[in-house]
Amino acid sequence: VGRQGFTPDNSTGGEPFAVHVLDGAGITFGGPAFAGFKPYTFRLAAKLRFRNGGSGVVTGTTYPHAQVLVIHSEISLVPIFRTVADGRGRFRVSVPDVRRGDLVDVAAVQPGGHGNWITTTSAAGTLHPRMQGPADRARVSGIVRYTVKGIPGSATWTLYLPGGGAHHHHGRSFTLSANTLANGVYRVEVVGTGISMIDYRYLIVHH
Repeated sequence: VGRQGFTPDNSTGGEPFAVHVLDGAGITFGGPAFAGFKPYTFRLAAKLRFRNGGSGVVTGTTYPHAQVLVIHSEISLVPIFRTVADGRGRFRVSVPDVRRGDLVDVAAVQPGGHGNWITTTSAAGTLHPRMQGPADRARVSGIVRYTVKGIPGSATWTLYLPGGGAHHHHGRSFTLSANTLANGVYRVEVVGTGISMIDYRYLIVHH
């Protein structure tokens, strides 16, 4: 999910950034704009397997007996495939003519539940970078170094600042000196070259 104009500390005026919602996460709402929304558990995981220019298969899990939509975004057509998950929440949908770069959205709604459609998106041939280094929410000092696995070639790194703004770097690794940073929560993000997911960690600097 991208949120334009918000920074990791919820201040306005920053650059957009992505947020991962993991399967099994609890979702709550706050503020007058969300009046009437009930907390719920995000229950959706999906995987796309395909042969370029040939058939693809989307498999995954969601709420038991949930309605599931698979939306295949192509250049001129957006076909929608429908199915119902089984009693354990499992589903499988065939998608014809999948080409590298095509977007496939999977949406599901819990029967008799919170009423919100939840969605996950995959791009055919997507890279999945995995950051190596200090754990998420780690308190850091001195020299901090991250590397990346799971992608070929170079990567783009972004350091989001607590008060807004960001610094960018290209390479297989990213190094920063926490001693030169003000106290606060920072976000380090990495994305591969081409069609790529984003991985990220938050760092806490406290001198």
